[in-house]
Amino acid sequence: MHSARFISDPTLDREMLAIGAGPQVREFGLSGDLTELPRTWLRFGPGGIVCTADDLLAFDHALSSGKLLGEEILSEAMSPSGGKDWGLGWRLATSRRDTRVQWHNGGFPGFGAEFFRLVDDGVTVIVLSNREGMSERARNAIAAVLSTHLDGE
Repeated sequence: MHSARFISDPTLDREMLAIGAGPQVREFGLSGDLTELPRTWLRFGPGGIVCTADDLLAFDHALSSGKLLGEEILSEAMSPSGGKDWGLGWRLATSRRDTRVQWHNGGFPGFGAEFFRLVDDGVTVIVLSNREGMSERARNAIAAVLSTHLDGE
């Protein structure tokens, strides 16, 4: 994870940061520029952390390979808690083919992220967007294509 940084990190290449857009940016009186956020905003959601899709893919590889968490802890993290569809920070589901699906998403005024894993197929979809709502739309479109391809329909 070479690019992941805190917004306050002086080594962060601010020229590489996207500018967010969407109704919440306007609603909260923000500019969409993460470097201009009041410090109190950095406590929410992403906690002032920025990264790239490549960083998240490296995280996925570390998670899948057992380098990040041992098998027992990962199994617990990806098991439903209290009979619900949540593990420890991950939404959990079963596909029509009875394969495991894990995902987590998030948003912030002007931004959205989707991290979607078709575990038994070895497929990971990561979508980062600087337009509110677009990451979820892209994830749904990609999931539909993958479903058709993987289900052979």
